Amino acid sequence: MSDNRPPKINRYRRWWKIPLYAMLLLVIAFTIFRYTVHRRVVNRLNDIRDAGYPVTLEELDAWYPTPDGPNAADVYQKAFDAFPADPDTEGVPIVSTIEGYELGQPLDEDMAEKIKAYLAQHAEAIALLEEASKISGCKFPVEWSDGLDAPLPHLFRMRQSARLLTLQSILDVDHGDYDRAADLCIQMFGVARSLDHEPLMICSSISLSIHALALEQVEQLIQTGELSDMQLQSISDAILTPDEAEAMFSRALAGERCIGHARFQGIGGSPSEWGEMSAYEKSRMYLPRYVGIEDLDHAYWLDYWAVMVEEAADPVWPPHDESWYPDPPPAIYVVSYSECAPFGGAYRMMWRARMQSRVFITGIAVERHRLRHGTLPKRLDDLAPELLDEVPIDPFDGQPLRYRVEADGAIIYSIGTDETDNRGRRFGETGGMPEEGTDITFTFGDLQSRLWPIKEQSPDPLGMGMKEKP
Repeated sequence: MSDNRPPKINRYRRWWKIPLYAMLLLVIAFTIFRYTVHRRVVNRLNDIRDAGYPVTLEELDAWYPTPDGPNAADVYQKAFDAFPADPDTEGVPIVSTIEGYELGQPLDEDMAEKIKAYLAQHAEAIALLEEASKISGCKFPVEWSDGLDAPLPHLFRMRQSARLLTLQSILDVDHGDYDRAADLCIQMFGVARSLDHEPLMICSSISLSIHALALEQVEQLIQTGELSDMQLQSISDAILTPDEAEAMFSRALAGERCIGHARFQGIGGSPSEWGEMSAYEKSRMYLPRYVGIEDLDHAYWLDYWAVMVEEAADPVWPPHDESWYPDPPPAIYVVSYSECAPFGGAYRMMWRARMQSRVFITGIAVERHRLRHGTLPKRLDDLAPELLDEVPIDPFDGQPLRYRVEADGAIIYSIGTDETDNRGRRFGETGGMPEEGTDITFTFGDLQSRLWPIKEQSPDPLGMGMKEKP
């Protein structure tokens, strides 16, 4: 019987083909993986452009165009240049709320003189700020193509400007000039609007903080009872509308997405630090890019931001839970997950701004009702259709805004993002920023301090936190 098997020596000569085929399969699989993930990124970027949003930093620059008419930024810059280099700030309050003082009551003589002297140093700047705030178009000379390295010095100056206008409004009230005080509140809204087209969350945050400062001043000014129906209407028209807050938020997210996309391409980082990196650190930075893990992460990041921009463009409450967002990739190099996490806080900030506007517009309508009829309305329904088309709905529970009438005042409020009716309480026991257990309010009279007195605190000298004052 003949043996037809090839000689053993021939089989041994073909063993090297096995690892070669295996290597070839790995190369093919890796190529398919790299191509598929890269195409996924390219397709997401094309979808962004098709939706009318910028992708690159250069496109972001073009997306934020210079106004066709006058540019308020030019006048703001003149105002900034007119700020004194070393103003005397001793004894001058840094915020609109002065301890122990209610707007409309005479200022302490010493305090009034200090504020007057401080404002006199800024007289030219204040005049220019008033001029700039009335110009609708505004674009500061920011090179968004620099990404994270783009300097934003105007943000600090804009906050200073809002403080100046607030102090001037307080001084005008002290002098009995309620017309100018009301006009300054409107101008503060103009200062806030000068930033609402800037495509970064930090710009939106400062715009909203200036807007909130103006609202605080409006609320105190209304308590004086010295504003006319026409002035109240003008103030109401100047307040940021919920739709405008939504548009501001969408623009900011679109800009953040551009800058984040540039980071994946190594733009807008800190090249000066690269020369100080060890070989191991450099390999950890560049290896994920070469093997495709960074593309996988980039695609996930774009998917996540697509959801965020979609939610911002068509906001609903409550926001989608985590299950609605794409799952993070099974990769060791996940830059995107930590960068997407702050969205929840920003989303709540946008909703608070939307509802604060609604509450204050309703509060102004209540004051206009008082001027026309001599008394506060018994119900918010009494405002429609004379002063409001309808009573605004609180999106946090789907009910109309709350309205509490007390013997010495009233409170209009939304229950806020904690979705709990706290009976119109504005601050927690120790004051400070809005927190859990508080609502978004507009108050007539001294109800807040009477119903919910704030426990004063002083720094703990041992550095162990805060302690209550006796």
